[in-house]
Amino acid sequence: MSHFKTTLLAFALLCPLAACDSPEDGDVETRAVENFTDGMGCDSDQGAFRVVLWSDSGDIEVGRNDLVVRLGFHDPMDPEAPGQGIPGARVDLDAWMPAANEAMAAEPVITYLGDGQYRIENVVLHDEGVWNFDIEVGVGANMHETISLAFAVD
Repeated sequence: MSHFKTTLLAFALLCPLAACDSPEDGDVETRAVENFTDGMGCDSDQGAFRVVLWSDSGDIEVGRNDLVVRLGFHDPMDPEAPGQGIPGARVDLDAWMPAANEAMAAEPVITYLGDGQYRIENVVLHDEGVWNFDIEVGVGANMHETISLAFAVD
């Protein structure tokens, strides 16, 4: 292999490593922080699902939070509608504080309620600040989406 090709190969292998952000470098994953409103709706990251989110307390706060998320397939006639409810989805929630590189303090318990609604209990947030939430959804063998949100918690 020529010296030029060797140099190009080395450069190509090093560039992706230099572009990676890691919390050790002081960089954190940033998202647009949203104001939580009880009953807020949003789309999944790839747009297949319409999601509506509620909290038992009407807010997301430090301490234990119990949530309900409704998953629906989009209604092509009305993109703001909650859509056809999705029963039997695999749902998981992960929450963490990017600035502190810390995860929520407990494992959530998720129960299907009917009409595409899933109760997510025991979301324990131990400190004030911006929390990232990822709700992972799987439907069938091949459909997987994430709902990515960030909230300022106080």
